[in-house]
Amino acid sequence: CLVGNAQMAIVWLKVYQRTQDARFLNAALKMLDQVKQTQDLSSGNAGIRGGVAGSFPVWGPYLRLAYPNWAAKFFADALMLQEILMEPLESSRQLEIGT
Repeated sequence: CLVGNAQMAIVWLKVYQRTQDARFLNAALKMLDQVKQTQDLSSGNAGIRGGVAGSFPVWGPYLRLAYPNWAAKFFADALMLQEILMEPLESSRQLEIGT
């Protein structure tokens, strides 16, 4: 259930935000990478291109052969939260490297 994966990534990111426990950040980043891998970015169908299916594979049991709008919404929410939480980490890493 890709919708659930995106939602779970949001939960893990919020737990990381409160606890600073990197295990939750790591789990969320891995989950989001898996959802990204399922996106069809080259479909000729504009209604599918870049969307997030209900299940992986798309013929799986949750919303079989469907690309629900809320899947993309939760995925976008997770990606925006990821960006917010990663910015301080990336900034401090650049300072360590000296770039």
